[in-house]
Amino acid sequence: MDWNAGMPGRLWRRHINPWNWWSQVFGLVLLALGLWLRNAGLLVLAALVLLASSLLDFQLPPMRGLGLNALENLAARAIRWEHAWLLRPWDRKKTLWACGAAAAALLTGVMLWTQDLALLLAGVGLVCLVRVALENKRNGIDP
Repeated sequence: MDWNAGMPGRLWRRHINPWNWWSQVFGLVLLALGLWLRNAGLLVLAALVLLASSLLDFQLPPMRGLGLNALENLAARAIRWEHAWLLRPWDRKKTLWACGAAAAALLTGVMLWTQDLALLLAGVGLVCLVRVALENKRNGIDP
């Protein structure tokens, strides 16, 4: 896929801008809060407006010039990871990862909507457990 051609290229160039990336992250946080609070229609609307505005090019100054180096570095690392993941060929591992991420997003939305804190905390615990297991495997520690 040629990321520099046409509309997908323009959207990708805006997406890799750290300001736009952080506005997407904050938009998702607002959306999660809006789902959790259920009666917060304005919060969900603000999240959707923030997510939509993150596709625009505002020509903001670089984050480094404002002393936000750590935020820019974190956004750059996440964008590099995303770009590498998108360029990987579709194999069994990538398919499982994508299906797992989609299922996790759907379940998180349901847990936030139903305000089931026990399920939400169990989901967070499962994510932490999987991360620790992967780190242990990477470091050569058998379970």
